[in-house]
Amino acid sequence: MLVAKKENRLLKNENRINRIEKREIRKSKKIVLMKVKVIMFSFLILAIALVVLLRYAHITKMRYDITMLDKRIEKLNNQKQHLIIELEKIKESKWIEKEAKQRLGLKYPTNDQTVYLTVEDLFNDETDVAEDKGDNNYIFLNAFRNVVNKMFGYFQ
Repeated sequence: MLVAKKENRLLKNENRINRIEKREIRKSKKIVLMKVKVIMFSFLILAIALVVLLRYAHITKMRYDITMLDKRIEKLNNQKQHLIIELEKIKESKWIEKEAKQRLGLKYPTNDQTVYLTVEDLFNDETDVAEDKGDNNYIFLNAFRNVVNKMFGYFQ
């Protein structure tokens, strides 16, 4: 019976040792699983932080581009204002006269060089030409008819 008790104690000890080992294995698995979860969570946080950082970098670049374009717009507006002022200056007849005198050597004509034309002769010539062409009331109608005839001439 002593042997049976010893075997029974040995079995109990073995069972207890097996249970302790199983418990330790379960604890170690839980610890490993917990470490994996912590590592995965850390990588998730890192990924989110990188995405946020990249977005801020993109936003900063866009702001820089906008600032540069604003500066360029301001520069072009200043250049435009300068050109408008220069254009107004060039339009002035006094400036044109001054430049013509300086650069081209403009001199006013003398009385010997002045030629006078009569305007009446020019108007008389124009009325003669209009009378030769026929009735002035149908000029646009005749022009339209000529255009239509030319168009139909291409199709035939």
